[in-house]
Amino acid sequence: MDTLISSEANSTDFDFIFSYVVAPDGTMTLEWTEGDMADAFVSQITHFQTGGMFGELIHPDDQEKLSARYDNMTERRSAVDNLRVIDRNGRERIVRAFSRSEWDDVEKRIVRVVGSVHDVTTQIDDKIRLQRNEALLNSVYDTAGIGVVLHANNGSTRIRVNPAFCKMVGHSEEYLLSERYEDLTYPDDLQRSLELRHQLTEGRIDHFNTVKRYIHKDGQIVWGNVNSSAIYDRDGKLDYFVSFIEDITRRKEAEDRLQESNQKYRDLIEGSIQGILINTETRKILFANQAVAGVFGYASAEEFQALGTSLKVFAPYERERAIDIRKRRARYEDVDPEFEFDGVKKDGSIIRVRATAQDMEWEGQRAFISTIIDVTERQQAQEELKSSEEKYRNLIEGSIQGMMISGPERELLFSNQAMADMLGFKSVEDLMKAKTSKVFMTPEEAARTERTRAARLAGENVPPENELELIRLDGSVIYVQSLSHRLMWEGKPAVQTAFVDITDRKRTMQELVSAKEQAELANRSKTEFLANMSHELRTPLNAIIGFSEVIKEGTFGPVGNAQYQEYMGDIYDSGNHLLSIINDILDVSKVEAGAMDILPEPVRIEEPITTSIKMVSERALRAKLDISVEFGTNDLEVFADEIRIKQIMLNLLSNAIKFTEPGGNIRISVSAVGEDHVRISVADDGIGIPSDKLSRVFMPFVQDIRSNHLAKEGTGLGLTLVKSLVELMKGRVEIASEEGIGTTVSVWLPQAKSLTNPLSSLPAADGR
Repeated sequence: MDTLISSEANSTDFDFIFSYVVAPDGTMTLEWTEGDMADAFVSQITHFQTGGMFGELIHPDDQEKLSARYDNMTERRSAVDNLRVIDRNGRERIVRAFSRSEWDDVEKRIVRVVGSVHDVTTQIDDKIRLQRNEALLNSVYDTAGIGVVLHANNGSTRIRVNPAFCKMVGHSEEYLLSERYEDLTYPDDLQRSLELRHQLTEGRIDHFNTVKRYIHKDGQIVWGNVNSSAIYDRDGKLDYFVSFIEDITRRKEAEDRLQESNQKYRDLIEGSIQGILINTETRKILFANQAVAGVFGYASAEEFQALGTSLKVFAPYERERAIDIRKRRARYEDVDPEFEFDGVKKDGSIIRVRATAQDMEWEGQRAFISTIIDVTERQQAQEELKSSEEKYRNLIEGSIQGMMISGPERELLFSNQAMADMLGFKSVEDLMKAKTSKVFMTPEEAARTERTRAARLAGENVPPENELELIRLDGSVIYVQSLSHRLMWEGKPAVQTAFVDITDRKRTMQELVSAKEQAELANRSKTEFLANMSHELRTPLNAIIGFSEVIKEGTFGPVGNAQYQEYMGDIYDSGNHLLSIINDILDVSKVEAGAMDILPEPVRIEEPITTSIKMVSERALRAKLDISVEFGTNDLEVFADEIRIKQIMLNLLSNAIKFTEPGGNIRISVSAVGEDHVRISVADDGIGIPSDKLSRVFMPFVQDIRSNHLAKEGTGLGLTLVKSLVELMKGRVEIASEEGIGTTVSVWLPQAKSLTNPLSSLPAADGR
């Protein structure tokens, strides 16, 4: 068979018909033949025509088929076979042989055999080739690494899909053959795909290539590179079309990532605040971003690139050095990648530029990429910093304050002459030989400040001020006020401290403290003395008052002389007055000693106030004064000691009566202040208090704050005692006065329903 196929090009098709006569003994004789037999079998035709059998031309391997044919004919059946024969060139060919027998019904035998022979070699070869091609196509179709889809000529019906496409979109072949075309295509790509398919089915194009997205079964996007071609029948009509689909998802993602990376790179380059310049070994400009154009004063990167060569941005006196550096770099010599130069801007001005250059490849050629930074301002800043440092050093060196900088281990890094003088050294050099600041501190002082110092070095927020004891070179101790802060010294954290010698001030303060303690001791002694003396005086004084009252009243009989009666009255009044003074002194002493007993409880404020008014009403009447009272709210209760309220009111009313001229008025007002306090005001229209003496009214034993012509008897303890008693009851007292107009004293006490009230919540006095 392979021989026949290989000789096909040299073969000639043939057809002929034949007839054999069959003798009674079965011998067959060729009766006649007609067709292309002679052309096909010219080498044996004579023998065949003179009685030779056609079977002699049959390939030996097919001889058995002749016996089967004869058996069929004896059974009155036609015979049709494909047989191999040898043509005139000695090559095998395949013929289709048809034989039919004629019977003699009388003799009951075959009398003639007629038939035809057709050369079917080409058809058989074509069929074999088709089978092979179909097998090859199926093999490729099933094992192909890309998707293959056959579409019917309507373009919308799939008639076959291969496993690669099924895997690509995650669906089975049965599902894909039944699913609509539109359901697999990503919506944004559908219109373009339908248009291309429509053009193909209408014959406007016979193939197309496109990139589209498919929707995978799991919802993911699959990118496909689609090549579709039309397949036509013998009449030139579209039979179907085939699509080859390559899964390019990874490639597309890689391309997208590359594009994104390139875009980011371009955005980074274009948006960089640093100038980016790429040029060749001869300094031909290949690329420049907007930043480098801006550095040299050009409006755009295109305008900068129009310079042609980067050498033009170097100041003329810098170009020779620039050329030398580029030559050395081109020879791959070891050249510092960073260098600074004076550059020329578009307007001709000179700037200082720092460049960093590296080798790179640009479109197949060697190039250099440089970052360009304008450091003109930095250079100016460095010069200013240098000048500032010189000024700072001069300031430090000439300061009268001691200055010292020490490292993490208290190692000395810097000191000025004032610090050396403070510690008793002749020079800074001598001081720095000490190496560490611990030399100037007692171990206890160093340990005390270590934690704060460590926190400051660590950057924590710690108080900068401190007081220290330092040891001078001669061993004496001085007291200093220090102010420290953290700084960087040669790249490392350090502490800078300014020192002020406060030894004299410290000793003065110590002396003041000692004097204060002595004064307090004397005051305590005075208080104790007054308390003891008051107690000692009260006993005989009570006897004097009692006996004088007995004599004055004539309890045991009348006094013979009227003058004695008057003297007894004076003794009685003077005794009571003296007792009042002694009681005030004793109360003040108790307050100062912290021994005053206060027993607060809810008290209706009307009761102690009304009682106090009654107690002074006779004195007011004699002084021709009018006392009025106004309660803003009924049933106000305060949380206080009722006895002390009366004592407060008696002192305030006594002062008002004492310093108000006849015909004057004393007004008492009581009102609630919010929910927490009750305010009691005692106002008079007396002589008032000079403004320069108003701040002294609560000081003990002060009597001369009002006009001398009305100065009265007393100790000056009344308001002092009032203030102390009010504060002991969690209240507050204020005074307002204007000379010649009058005085108002206001007392705030806590309401009973609000037992705890911070003094800061008390409202300021509005005057009365």
